[in-house]
Amino acid sequence: MSTAEESPDFGLIIRVNYGRQLGAMMKKFSVLIIIIFLTSAVHAKKEDAVFNKIALKISGFKSGMKNGTVAVFPFETHGFSGSTYGIYAADKISAAISAAGKLTLVEREKLGSLLSEKELSMSGLTEEDQAAKIGTLLSIDSILLGRLYRTEKGIDITVKLIDSKSGAVMTVISASYDEAPEIKKEKKGSGFIGKWDVTDTAPYLLKQDMRYEKLILNNDGSFSLHMINNADRIVEIQGNYKIRGNNIDYRPLRMFFDGSNTSFLKKSNTLQGTIYLVQGKLYFNYVGTGKNRERLDAMQPEYRCVAERIE
Repeated sequence: MSTAEESPDFGLIIRVNYGRQLGAMMKKFSVLIIIIFLTSAVHAKKEDAVFNKIALKISGFKSGMKNGTVAVFPFETHGFSGSTYGIYAADKISAAISAAGKLTLVEREKLGSLLSEKELSMSGLTEEDQAAKIGTLLSIDSILLGRLYRTEKGIDITVKLIDSKSGAVMTVISASYDEAPEIKKEKKGSGFIGKWDVTDTAPYLLKQDMRYEKLILNNDGSFSLHMINNADRIVEIQGNYKIRGNNIDYRPLRMFFDGSNTSFLKKSNTLQGTIYLVQGKLYFNYVGTGKNRERLDAMQPEYRCVAERIE
């Protein structure tokens, strides 16, 4: 018979085994953290490499400027849930331009205050003539504009350096890179979903005496489009939709005229459009034109409807 001194300490055995298991778990967790960190670092390096390359190319145009001053405006974002990444990319490229030491960068805060004095806005600056107007008013040699597009493969970036005196495009630079993990997380909560009040109907639709009023994109893949047709009737189209990148496909299932259901709609039709988020506003179209109803680019002024989120 074993004495009390010879009896095994089961509490000690449990503590030892638990300690070993916890140690093994911590090692696995540490390895996972390292992998995540390294993956993020690789994506960050690719992104930084692209931004630095753009900054160096822009800096090389100093000889064509009088004073070597450049203002970097927030970049447009297409396919993102907001404008934050456009501001981030513009800031990163601004920092790289400053580090290159060739051009004099106009500080964003100073630029904003100068524009406020002139009753102008930093948002919506996309065209060369607008850049020339603002650049001349503020005595800036050049203005850098940019657009960021989210695609299935990653992010495409295009920047334009514009001579603020003539409005001439000095250079256009395009590049692509993979999305960083934190940007991919943003994609899960699609910024397209919600109720949108249409503030501007595309000109090609207005020519047909049609006016869009509201677009609802639900999380379950259903949509509802409200409009006034060319007979001044209130029309609501309901159905399903799918978004891939900036392409949106609608499958209309029901149509209502002045609140009454109608069998006018062919349920088998799939209509192709495009959709973007630009500084919190929705740019979209519902259907193309022509015999084949080809997909139209909602970034083209003639074909875009603009909507604001209904809170």
